[in-house]
Amino acid sequence: MQLCKILTKNSHMFPPQHDDFKLWIKFRRFVNKWTHLETIVKSWTYKFMSNFIILLTFINCIAYLGAKKHELYILDDVFEVIFVVDIALRIIGLGYENFFKDKWNNVDFVLVIIILLV
Repeated sequence: MQLCKILTKNSHMFPPQHDDFKLWIKFRRFVNKWTHLETIVKSWTYKFMSNFIILLTFINCIAYLGAKKHELYILDDVFEVIFVVDIALRIIGLGYENFFKDKWNNVDFVLVIIILLV
């Protein structure tokens, strides 16, 4: 009880509280200012590259049925890294509030989580 009384009287003893949302907005503004990541993620070339990666994934799935498995495990790992980087770039570029407004981004995010868990 004495400790509670001391802490309530001396509020300066508590560690400072951080507002994570304000830090997130500052981080996004800093990244977008120097890299223009938001415009890159919204560009048609980035969307084309994302569709090309999806096509490569389908080719990988088809090739997985009839090839040696060691090489395909390496390809699977490469695709996992590409997907995680893609999701991270889109979350940073668009912001998580705008990222999760789009239903396709939600599907991509869930699929990447499933891929990482399996």
